[in-house]
Amino acid sequence: MAPYILIIALTPSLLYGAQRCKMRFFQVAATIIALLIPVILCGMRDASVGTDVAVYAFWMFQSACVSSFGEFLKNYASEANLLFNVLTWLSCHPFGSFALYLGAIETAVIVPFYFAARRVSKEGLWIAFLAYALFLLPVSLNAMKQMVAASFLFLAATYAFDRDLKRFILWYIVAMLFHQTAAVGLLLYPFIVAYLSSYSGTRLAGGRKRTAMALLLIALFAVGACVLYFGLSWLASIKGSYSYALDNRDAGLDNAMLVLLVFVTAVLLLTSDAARAEDGLKGADMTPLRVMRCFLCLVAIGCLAMQLGVIAQNLLRFGYYGLIFLPSAIQLMLCCRKMPLGRLVVAAFLLYLAAYFVHVYVGGGAHGVYPFLLSEGLF
Repeated sequence: MAPYILIIALTPSLLYGAQRCKMRFFQVAATIIALLIPVILCGMRDASVGTDVAVYAFWMFQSACVSSFGEFLKNYASEANLLFNVLTWLSCHPFGSFALYLGAIETAVIVPFYFAARRVSKEGLWIAFLAYALFLLPVSLNAMKQMVAASFLFLAATYAFDRDLKRFILWYIVAMLFHQTAAVGLLLYPFIVAYLSSYSGTRLAGGRKRTAMALLLIALFAVGACVLYFGLSWLASIKGSYSYALDNRDAGLDNAMLVLLVFVTAVLLLTSDAARAEDGLKGADMTPLRVMRCFLCLVAIGCLAMQLGVIAQNLLRFGYYGLIFLPSAIQLMLCCRKMPLGRLVVAAFLLYLAAYFVHVYVGGGAHGVYPFLLSEGLF
């Protein structure tokens, strides 16, 4: 538990200090140290922390240490995507340190997440990392490849608000080269642009557009879930290996995610009047209120996607591509002057995430990340 407490306490504190201090040197130094703390501690973890470490990371590390670059890429082309394999081989040479390898993976999650959150707002980075540490850090210790891809998709999404298609595509491709499931991120650009376009008309028209978008998304999700279920059932009937996916599924819905969905919906309703006040308002698309509400819509989609575990357990991991936006949504709640009861809502979210951390990760053993043991012989 001590490593988690250190990360939860020190990283946000240092980022808060960097934000408050006017000395450039201290800002840079505090930020670097703040980001190094989770990287170092996550790198020093035992191979038993995070289910997927034993499933593929440890064996990929051992193979990379004794293989040439070309040989490793050829042998593991079917195990992981290109950039993850490149990251694996480079972090294993020349020292052959498992701690450096795990630290490099966490760096590939933390760094793009930091720059994405900083593009969203230079204020409140500390609150974004506090939410990340409570909610997503444990996930990154298990679903490593997907969390790297999710962080790069988050970075890509920030360019969609600027309607910068070239940079969006660049970071989208990077995400895809870490994990193929990031392909769903291609929908982010049209979704964000359509959401921003809903503010271009009158208040009544804008409200109707956003309501229609919400209903359409719910309908598409329901249809998509049915297609996935019947599609997997059909594939299982013609190829036995697909029956494994259907046999390994959750017994019921993810109640913790449904509670989070209620929180998100409540905030969207709470800010609906303020959103209508921005309809037809000329100015930059990246106003804090617009971005926060867009992020919360993506988080809501992520919460719904986490319920796909009742079809096949692996499908719920698509939810991470929506949940990655929650920390910055909370960050913007603190920064947005138009946010009703902003500090109270932020406190409620953080209390829930703290309870989620204790209930799901510590008590429930999700992702196999508790207890957090440090390695003694993998350096």
